[in-house]
Amino acid sequence: ELDAMEKRLLKDCIDVANQKESNTMGVFYQLALGANEERQVFVTATNSFSVRGAFEWLQQQDGVPELTYARVPVADETAPEEPDFDQLVMELRSVACSRTEDIAVVFNCQMGRGRTS
Repeated sequence: ELDAMEKRLLKDCIDVANQKESNTMGVFYQLALGANEERQVFVTATNSFSVRGAFEWLQQQDGVPELTYARVPVADETAPEEPDFDQLVMELRSVACSRTEDIAVVFNCQMGRGRTS
């Protein structure tokens, strides 16, 4: 469901940018002291991706280490439910058992806000 929502959002962003001759749309960047600044970003179907699409694109690039994409959606401002932990354990089991030292695991929360643990 999240992938479908992201694909719709991606399409909407491309459509908004296509309405301008410059093919740009405003994106707000949070500055060091918390202020926001709007910047125009060039948006086309060839340079814009959903989160999963970005991982898939990256996997096809030469010289990029192996990537595995896993998503465990937890609603912001709520505690994860037991099935969320089960999914996390399932996803991380192979990483923990690989016995290699050059593995990185990246967690993130929505838009860099909220809780990442």
